[in-house]
Amino acid sequence: MGKVHGSLARAGKVKSQCPKVAKQEKKKALTGRAKMRQVYNRRFVNVTSQQQQQQQQQQQQQQQQQQQQQQQQQQQQQQQQQQQTNDVKSSTVALVFFLAHDNK
Repeated sequence: MGKVHGSLARAGKVKSQCPKVAKQEKKKALTGRAKMRQVYNRRFVNVTSQQQQQQQQQQQQQQQQQQQQQQQQQQQQQQQQQQQTNDVKSSTVALVFFLAHDNK
């Protein structure tokens, strides 16, 4: 498009070819004590919080492993009890069978 002539251009009612882009506001750079605090936090505070998170995760994993081991032990105990009851039942059946044949 060419130049716009006339009263519209002067009144500002015609939009320009390239729209204005709003400037992005930059964060003010920290200086002095504030900058030193930021550096300290970046070096030490974040690192210790990450270490604490890792330790918590390890503790959770250990607790889960312990729970799994306890469950396995309980299952083994239940199986042993079932085997014992089966053994007792089979021995009583054998005893009854033996006594029944012995009486004849």
